[in-house]
Amino acid sequence: MSQCMQIEQLNREGWARTYLVVCEESSKAALVDPIWENLELDLALLKSREYVLQMVIGTHTHADHISAGWLLAERTGCEFIMLESASTHGVTQYVVNHEKLEMGSVSFTFHAVPGHTTDSMLVEVSGHIMTGDFLFNGSGGVGRDDLPGGDVEAHWNSLQVLNRFSGDVKVLS
Repeated sequence: MSQCMQIEQLNREGWARTYLVVCEESSKAALVDPIWENLELDLALLKSREYVLQMVIGTHTHADHISAGWLLAERTGCEFIMLESASTHGVTQYVVNHEKLEMGSVSFTFHAVPGHTTDSMLVEVSGHIMTGDFLFNGSGGVGRDDLPGGDVEAHWNSLQVLNRFSGDVKVLS
């Protein structure tokens, strides 16, 4: 499957980062970890670029990462996707470890990485992994395990998942 796609980080401020993934052939789009505060900005961006939102993906259950997911699904008719162990309002499609989903010519693979939360997952797409809070930027290291659902031992064990990826994979946390 060809990978005629683009990935763009939409926000630079706040706790969570939102990523836009676009299939350039079909103008289908996905948002990974959209946040409530930027809901209207994200919708306006999609409209201005004439993208059709197909899916919203939540990397884990913490309010800063899923707060816009259910509302985007409700307002646009897209799928709101999370790992099968998530117990979050409005999820329309659950995925399991190693499951693949297609969006036009773009292929997503989901990797369960419990530790930060029980439902943490990595989202792999064409040489990139979006990590949510499983990994932090810079000296931040691995995600915090002291919040509800955190488990230091599970997180440590989940770090082995990184061995699945080549050394040149781009990490988007």
